[in-house]
Amino acid sequence: MKSDKKFKLRPFVSLFTALSFIHLIITSVILYIAPPGRFANYANWKIFGITKSGWEAQHTIIGFLFIGFAVIHLILNWKPFINYIRSKAKKAFNRTWELIAAVVLVVFISLGAGYNLVPFSSVMNLGEKLSNSWEQKALSAGDSSKTSSSGQMAESATDTKQESATGQGMGRKDLKTVIEENNADLQTAIARLKAQGLDVSPDDIMKDISIKYDMGFSDLIDIFTKE
Repeated sequence: MKSDKKFKLRPFVSLFTALSFIHLIITSVILYIAPPGRFANYANWKIFGITKSGWEAQHTIIGFLFIGFAVIHLILNWKPFINYIRSKAKKAFNRTWELIAAVVLVVFISLGAGYNLVPFSSVMNLGEKLSNSWEQKALSAGDSSKTSSSGQMAESATDTKQESATGQGMGRKDLKTVIEENNADLQTAIARLKAQGLDVSPDDIMKDISIKYDMGFSDLIDIFTKE
């Protein structure tokens, strides 16, 4: 029996979609435990010889390709897909309580993660803890070549302590919350930040401000807390 050596689009699309999905899982795990961007760039952090920005690029590009090939896969299998959906839809609507439970669970997870509620916040906090552990190890190892030439390492360590003390990531808090936690007047604090050239508003997220102006959390807080 002769094997069919002719290149076929449908198997290729199916295989690429499956492999890209596996790749996305791998890059997601790596980026979940990767250190913060500033430390990763400063320390030239790598896994398997690839930097964090390299993993981010892979994750983004493969992600877009996965979406594209998934759409192509859907088009190539449109009729079987529609028939499958119709048959499953009939069964699903016959399972009213299961359908309601599934919808409620999806909504609960979405809102819980979006509003940083327990236990979803714990997953994100664990990710931040794992990310910051790379920097803490570098500091505790006394790597003077990485720490003595710049205040970034010490600054990041301070930020890590602040995050641990508050019980959740400082980076995910808005500016208004951080100002209130430091017993500062909101309007005065905003005015001081703007006087330093920082165009911020109370609803801005600390992580976004830090990245935009290349400043650590401790430096931002010092602006409106120190006389």
